[in-house]
Amino acid sequence: MPAVTSPRLMVTGSSRGIGAAIAEAAGQQGARVLINYLSSRDRALEVARAVESAGGEALVVQGDVREPQSARRLVDAASKKWGGLDWLVNNAHTPYRHLPAEQLEWHDYEEQLIGTLRAAVNMTQATMPLLLESPAASILNVSSITVERPMTGLAARTAAKAALEGYTRSIACEYSGRVRVNAIAVGWTKTDQFEGLSEAILAEVLEGIPGKRFAAPDEIAQAALFLLSSRASFISGLVLPVTGGQGAASGG
Repeated sequence: MPAVTSPRLMVTGSSRGIGAAIAEAAGQQGARVLINYLSSRDRALEVARAVESAGGEALVVQGDVREPQSARRLVDAASKKWGGLDWLVNNAHTPYRHLPAEQLEWHDYEEQLIGTLRAAVNMTQATMPLLLESPAASILNVSSITVERPMTGLAARTAAKAALEGYTRSIACEYSGRVRVNAIAVGWTKTDQFEGLSEAILAEVLEGIPGKRFAAPDEIAQAALFLLSSRASFISGLVLPVTGGQGAASGG
């Protein structure tokens, strides 16, 4: 698979957190980045400025990727601006309630599946015609360590991320040789999602990380860009743990 200069990249949910870090890191590599946001326009514009300051090109587009028409609108914007697309990052997700399983309702599971799996399906289907025209097409889905290392209170979110990992492998098989599809299982990372977690929960999590620290968003972004790029040209269908050693391999 050939390398592309100035890849055309779409990152859903990229106004903050890991999505923003991926967009900014791509900008440092000269990428043309579509920054998608749902409601945080000012933050999306900040990310765009960071991308452009780093030497990339940015396009900011609002859209709720849980809805197929919004997904198509994002694709139309990328096509009109750049004539195509090389990479897609499915990072958007729905905020979740940290509650014991017996307190969760089916609506909570449905909400997570829609925000994670349906959003990824919408974007994958909408972008696929453009990706199939690229010589270096690649999709990256953002999953979570909790699929392999569950925690109390995250049953709905974990179920949705597990579904996303299954979808990743299925699509990788179906489009083998034409579009590479991978995922990263993100470990505990310092983003604004920490705001809803108690100090007790964070202390418990930190105890299980061999390095006794949380990831910085840019550390996740660098792994994401590796899997998207031609450096990973023979990797597809992989769910890569980016967890600082946390999980089965470390015994933690």
